[in-house]
Amino acid sequence: MTTDKGILQVSYIVGNIYRNKKLMSQYLSLRSAGRAEVLKINRFEAERVRLRRMTDRGTDLAILTSDGTKMNHGDVLVATNKRFIIVQQEPELVMTVRMKAIRPISKLISVSAIIGHIIGNMHRPISTEYKSKHIVFPLLSDSEYLLFERQFSKVLDYVELTVEHVVFLSNQGADIHEHRA
Repeated sequence: MTTDKGILQVSYIVGNIYRNKKLMSQYLSLRSAGRAEVLKINRFEAERVRLRRMTDRGTDLAILTSDGTKMNHGDVLVATNKRFIIVQQEPELVMTVRMKAIRPISKLISVSAIIGHIIGNMHRPISTEYKSKHIVFPLLSDSEYLLFERQFSKVLDYVELTVEHVVFLSNQGADIHEHRA
């Protein structure tokens, strides 16, 4: 972290408040003292290795990380006794596909393959949850709901589709390639 002409330069990610209890404790302490800041970014900005943005408290940041570095929700950019800056990913429109109880297993495999093919064909990152039997992926617009509902028409008896605004966090390795509008 360096300062140049009022711009705070960040070259690496310190850690993540959701994966490091010590950082979370430090963040909560500095937040209550009014010394924590938030850098709000969208999912596409999180993938950039060069980014210039202002925090919620007006700090001008120039982020220059190494290739392959991706910012994640909760990442810590600055952690000192006087200042703490975290990344907060903005919520976005997502579709959740919840699997109903499907029997026999051959039908479950067929439905799962169709869903995977449809989402994969659209090159969307996904987030899956084994226990709650759902797949979440981002939508690029409100109207895409109708497109996916039509594409899922053969399996609508076996799934529930919902749309909501949430912070989308893809499974590691499931966000490799995406087409943007």
